[in-house]
Amino acid sequence: MPRRRRVTTGVLKGHYKSKNTYYPGITSKIEFDLVDSTASDLPDLLWPVVLVHLRGHAAIKLIRELQDLVISTVPNHIRSNSAAAVDGRLSSLEQFGKDARRAIISALRSSPIPTAVFPRQLAGVLNLFDDPPGTWLAIAPWGHTNVPARDESLDFLMNALGLAMIDDHRNALAKSPAVIWKARIGKLSVSKEQALKIIDYPTNLKVQDHTDAFIRSIFGVLSSHLDQDSTKPTRDAWVNSFWKQNLRLSDCLVESEPSVDGEDARQTSESQKKDPQILEINDPEVQSASNEFSFDLGKLFTSFMDEAVTSQAALDPAEVERFEVVTGLVYRIFRALLVAFKSPYLWNSEHGSGLIRMLFETEISLLWLKAHDSDGSYRKYQSYGKGKGKLHRIHLERLIEHSKGTDY
Repeated sequence: MPRRRRVTTGVLKGHYKSKNTYYPGITSKIEFDLVDSTASDLPDLLWPVVLVHLRGHAAIKLIRELQDLVISTVPNHIRSNSAAAVDGRLSSLEQFGKDARRAIISALRSSPIPTAVFPRQLAGVLNLFDDPPGTWLAIAPWGHTNVPARDESLDFLMNALGLAMIDDHRNALAKSPAVIWKARIGKLSVSKEQALKIIDYPTNLKVQDHTDAFIRSIFGVLSSHLDQDSTKPTRDAWVNSFWKQNLRLSDCLVESEPSVDGEDARQTSESQKKDPQILEINDPEVQSASNEFSFDLGKLFTSFMDEAVTSQAALDPAEVERFEVVTGLVYRIFRALLVAFKSPYLWNSEHGSGLIRMLFETEISLLWLKAHDSDGSYRKYQSYGKGKGKLHRIHLERLIEHSKGTDY
């Protein structure tokens, strides 16, 4: 690891510097990669995410009951195949062998669990995707006849997944079956006090926040161990497939400009009458050219995004920087061009020169990033932007602090 010098003055005091890069806190001492849990884990946890969205705390009780049934039905299979699990992960269900699957389905048919723990909404969500794992148990045996329509399932998925991303408690609930499963099969080494928290979860509301944090922490440790077992290929393939298919499920819409009505419309109309230049710009030929330019630009951008989304290159949730940077830069110039095409006032050398420079800078940036891809250029590019944002925030905080008690 390169030597890093501690900064003792200025707005970045307390950070560590190596060449032109500043590192905060623990990241200055340890080399590690930050992985977005939302990207790498939640697609595989769609089952508990959907169930929690429908049933709240009762979802965990249902999954516990299913875990009890599976453990009692195929105990030898679970002991001999540690990857086979009812831990909330769809990829873990794929690890059960054919005989174990038949035994589990047979046991479930004579219990009241299936329709509650594998609801029709789950079938609707999983049917949105090609070849999701775990359908041998989550969908196939139960013959749902009233599965929600595609649009309804897509709305449900967005709501359920969105809340699991931003609500820490829902996030912990979705991850808890993995922790509970390990405790049930005796593969989780924790203190007696911690074990009681897991057993009671999520019924003890007095320590809910503390237990949520504990669950998420243990889940993170378990996830790191999953990288070394036989579920990794299935899990990685599904997660990559989920995000690539997700890009095609719904259109990315460009926000339309607000309409002008009422008093604003009257004032606008009057100002146009007073300004002959506006009347000239509103000439039908000018408006026709504006619409044509905008339409052609829209087709070009759609073609680019179709290629970006349908490309055969793997979209690794742990390394999405290239996709995010390239599409972000292209979308930035697209928006700038669209505004220019819709604003004839900008059709002159004075305003157009800045737009032409932006086009050249975007092309140069894309070529340079591609040439230095092997050096992690896209990740460094994002880190630089995040660092500038952090520095700007620190400067603003200091400005606010220094301006207290003054007249400005």
